[in-house]
Amino acid sequence: MNGEETDSHSSSDFGDLEFNSEVSYESTRSSSSDTSQSHFWHQQFLKIDLKKINLINGKQIFSDIPKLSLILRFITNELCITSNVTLNEIVIPLNQLKKIKISQEREIIIDFKKNFERINYNYPQGLLNLRIHLPFDPARGDLNDVTSLLFVPADWVDNNTLIFFGEGVKKLWLTQVNENNLKNLDNSSNKTSDNEELQITCNFLSKKFIMNVEIETKFKDILARIHERYKVDINPNRVAYKNLSNDMITLIDEEDWNAVKWEARRSQVYHISMFFS
Repeated sequence: MNGEETDSHSSSDFGDLEFNSEVSYESTRSSSSDTSQSHFWHQQFLKIDLKKINLINGKQIFSDIPKLSLILRFITNELCITSNVTLNEIVIPLNQLKKIKISQEREIIIDFKKNFERINYNYPQGLLNLRIHLPFDPARGDLNDVTSLLFVPADWVDNNTLIFFGEGVKKLWLTQVNENNLKNLDNSSNKTSDNEELQITCNFLSKKFIMNVEIETKFKDILARIHERYKVDINPNRVAYKNLSNDMITLIDEEDWNAVKWEARRSQVYHISMFFS
């Protein structure tokens, strides 16, 4: 990990937020930070407009992609690198982060786990609308083997927003750790089978069905099973599902279905609503 390189940046009153799964959320709460965050915490995301993104060694990446933003999504516990022009988004689960620091120069420095997970989306109808899985890497390999990134905010981003962003990441990360620990305890007590199951609510124009499938079932087999069991016609080009942030996302192929499974396992919510039109 690049801990020494990251620590070479001077920190201001923002300080370091280093993640430790053994620290409970209650023991790290700050009444002052809770008060300062209360006015925005009901929103679904917090966005930082960026001037540029650098590797810790100073090399700039994504230099040819205009209007980049760093977005913290509260509902899905995601850190997202988004282009407001190409409408592409790189989604990184918060559990892939190790440390975040706001430097005296107002830089956001984030350390990630080695080979951190990420998934790529596009918003064909504009940001915050329907998003679809991207079959290619918009980073063009720039994030391969990366363990630290330095985000330079745009000049108009004020210090309070940076403080809220850093504290928001910390708060969501710790809350997620506690929730996952409770789920793991529950699963260890009640699990009777090694096979993960996914519950699917199938929504048609005038009908609704619920079925359970093993999570490793292929997408084409799920469509075939729905067709055979419920005697309904399915247009494979008009299938979508709602994710945890209520985005409607099209499902076209196995790669899209892998993204569904990835989200289910990450969130430990083994239920999705699929829509057929």
